Amino acid sequence: MNVWTYWKCPSCGAIIRGDNRDCPNCATPVPAGTKYLMPDNPEVARAIENGTAYITSHDMVEEAVTQVSEEKKSDKANWVCDYCGYQNRFESTVCEGCGAPKEESKKDYFTPVPETPKPQPYIPTRRPSGRFKKLIPVIAVILFLIWLFTPVTRKTVISGFEWMRSIAVDEYQLCHEDDWSLPAGATQTSTKQEIHHYDHVIDHYETKTRQVSEQVLDGYDTEYRDLGNGQAETVSVPRYRTEYRTETYEDPVYKDVPVYQTKYYYDIDRWVTVSSIDTSGKDHDPKWGESDLPESVASPVYGDRKLGQRSERYYIHFKDKKGNEQTEEYNFSEWSEYKLGDAITYKSFRFSNKPL
Repeated sequence: MNVWTYWKCPSCGAIIRGDNRDCPNCATPVPAGTKYLMPDNPEVARAIENGTAYITSHDMVEEAVTQVSEEKKSDKANWVCDYCGYQNRFESTVCEGCGAPKEESKKDYFTPVPETPKPQPYIPTRRPSGRFKKLIPVIAVILFLIWLFTPVTRKTVISGFEWMRSIAVDEYQLCHEDDWSLPAGATQTSTKQEIHHYDHVIDHYETKTRQVSEQVLDGYDTEYRDLGNGQAETVSVPRYRTEYRTETYEDPVYKDVPVYQTKYYYDIDRWVTVSSIDTSGKDHDPKWGESDLPESVASPVYGDRKLGQRSERYYIHFKDKKGNEQTEEYNFSEWSEYKLGDAITYKSFRFSNKPL
């Protein structure tokens, strides 16, 4: 169903029904940028109630709220003259304002009308406003943080070296162990059924209740779709309300059930680290500790010993021009290339000596 919309005269402010092309009060034509007001607009409703709305019927109030007659119904938007800006009915082949032909105009009611930019007043140079003064401490803090966390370049000199080396000493022993599987070379001594893990399983269900919401149709609201020609199409939009109901459900209750598996207890011959041969120094000449123990034993017996895994760590000590010292760890290939007194340049944070 189509109903009449209204427009507000930009000259005198009168509320006028959409089938009027000119303001009955001051004769101002419908400008290009004028948008129609829907019947539920508060200003329109107030004008109709006060009897000040301009319409084309003698029975002003009653006619103002009724639907558009069938012979006047239209869903075609007005077109806007490119020459004079007059809003014309879709059916008009020439502009009602200046007589220009319709085909020479490409705009219609729904074409956005560009806003004329407002002239900017001259603003004389003045001192910072109170708001800007309040921002000064914040800006100062931000600049300080930027200064604080900007990396700086530091220059240091190598003031010393340090190294540590270690050789594990392994002994061949009979070990008593247990596991969930029997490794190769092991001699099983016993087995037990022990808890391997727990399964989370349903034990029973408990009956509980909960509130469930649902949307229920509560009626229909009327909304308007602007057709751009002084009319609007009414659209019925469903309205819903939220209702709650109590729902019963079964809530599962779980329990942990132990799962048993066979655990193996066994004896196995292994090389076990029992001590180490450690060396260290604060020079640039690292050495491995000396030992009469072999690197390997072909047919070991219990109590035999051999040299095991080797480990090593290397450090360089630096000193800057202020006498501040720091230590960094390097791998052997890098460590061995440096010499005492070499200059090292690196980046760090302003209040830290740690390289980035």
